[in-house]
Amino acid sequence: MTIEERLDRLERQMGIGRPAQTVRATAFRLVDDEGRERGTFRMAKGGPWLDMCDENGLPRIRLTVTENGPWLQLYDADGELRVLLSETVHGPGLHLFDENGEIRVSLSENKAGAGLSLADKKGKDRVRLNVNEDGPTLVLHDENDKPCTLLEVNEDGPALGMCNKNSRLGVWLGVNEDRAMLGLSDENGNPRARLAANKNGAGLDLRDENNKLLWSAP
Repeated sequence: MTIEERLDRLERQMGIGRPAQTVRATAFRLVDDEGRERGTFRMAKGGPWLDMCDENGLPRIRLTVTENGPWLQLYDADGELRVLLSETVHGPGLHLFDENGEIRVSLSENKAGAGLSLADKKGKDRVRLNVNEDGPTLVLHDENDKPCTLLEVNEDGPALGMCNKNSRLGVWLGVNEDRAMLGLSDENGNPRARLAANKNGAGLDLRDENNKLLWSAP
């Protein structure tokens, strides 16, 4: 009896098995007790691909790794994509879809900062929240994707802006270290009235469409 045969005999007596050999394949298919395919692990053209399916054979979870990075996708019972989580060269991102395939929520992070977008049923962004090195910014959009309201905080202080249907700034309210100020503009964005207050008192001035001073107090 050779040494290898003796080792095999000893391992069997002690209940020790040798490690199984590595299995090499391009695809694995997982089936349930009724023979229905419930999972697939295969090597696709772009990279490895893992699908986990429901009892109807529809993919509900899909995990892939491509040249652009890893992707995780979650599907509903109708086979529609509802959640997409990715990590690319630009940074991580999370997207939530409605039943019609429109992106309703997007969360991202990159070198410029972090951002959150909320969209309507037509897929148009209505709320955008961003944070970068200058500070946070919140922008509200109308049904035509035009900005209507802007709220931001930067090194000068907090500010609120409201735009008309032509995306022209109509109302501006801001506060900094020296004063608080309210500005009103016409439909073309020309400043027409300004009210300011600081430690020395308050002031008001009115201007025409050419920004010429018409009246001021004190």
